[in-house]
Amino acid sequence: MNFINISDVYKKRLIINLSIIFLLIFIYVLTFIFDSQAMALKSSNYIWLEERFFDLISRIEIFGTYRIPNTGNNTNTIILDRKNNNWVISQYDLNGNIIDYPARQSRVEDFLSILSRRDNYPIRSLSQTMETAAFGNEPSRITVYGGSGPPLLDMFVGFTDHSTSHIFLRKYGEREIRTGQDIFSLYTDNDISFWYDLRLFPDINPAMVQRLHILNIENQDISSISRSLNVWINEKSTSVFPGADSYIRFIIESRAEGFIYHDNIIIQNSIILELGDGSIRFLDIGFSDNDSLHIAKIRGLPYVYYLSEWTVNNLLMLDALL
Repeated sequence: MNFINISDVYKKRLIINLSIIFLLIFIYVLTFIFDSQAMALKSSNYIWLEERFFDLISRIEIFGTYRIPNTGNNTNTIILDRKNNNWVISQYDLNGNIIDYPARQSRVEDFLSILSRRDNYPIRSLSQTMETAAFGNEPSRITVYGGSGPPLLDMFVGFTDHSTSHIFLRKYGEREIRTGQDIFSLYTDNDISFWYDLRLFPDINPAMVQRLHILNIENQDISSISRSLNVWINEKSTSVFPGADSYIRFIIESRAEGFIYHDNIIIQNSIILELGDGSIRFLDIGFSDNDSLHIAKIRGLPYVYYLSEWTVNNLLMLDALL
């Protein structure tokens, strides 16, 4: 007759139960590890604005702080509007009319590419006190609109995390705080001139110019050169002008110092470009009626530039070159 040893049965059951418990613990640990890794990957591999929304973007608003030498910091809001597939900076003139100033298209595109770049933005856990210190009372803010609906992106750009030299970032309405390399302050902490396209003739290349006139309004003197085959001819002496290409390139690539509000311009000189397509461009250069600032205006455009004296002198140096 066989007798079952109760203690042996108990031991076997205990071993089986312990094995199951250890197996469950092992599975739980693995799950925790993989979940943590997945969460870390999700946390770091982050994108602020997906590129598929680019075609919908109609406006970008950037509220930031920029430093004024010897006076301290100042805040401003940059408004970039997309009109006819070009980016412009819409502002009111002294009469309350909206003027669309040209924006640097490549700069806006670079800014959007940063927002759409997938990068390492880990989530940071901060106390309420630390969160207030990370963003302050008036943090920089980037808002991207896609029409009349809710923004495609609305985010705050905070201060530097001194432990990592990264900056704090957070979407509006979300508690999740991230950190990342400071590739945003260049765009949020600059004044409006950072965004202007200050080229006088951004849509012309030197090869388009067929004839050039420099008109002195005061004495009605005019100097002209014209393209003949592959050379430029001084129309007064009919001699070849070998330095014309460099001079015309300087005119085309010249940049203003900024835009200025002025209704009345005392025109002293005009630069007239005749292009191969039959169109003519006029650049009027002079002074304002109440100061000695060099200002210029492209006929047909609503805005006025102000120029450095060096730029003006070089724009009008044709007589000295001939």
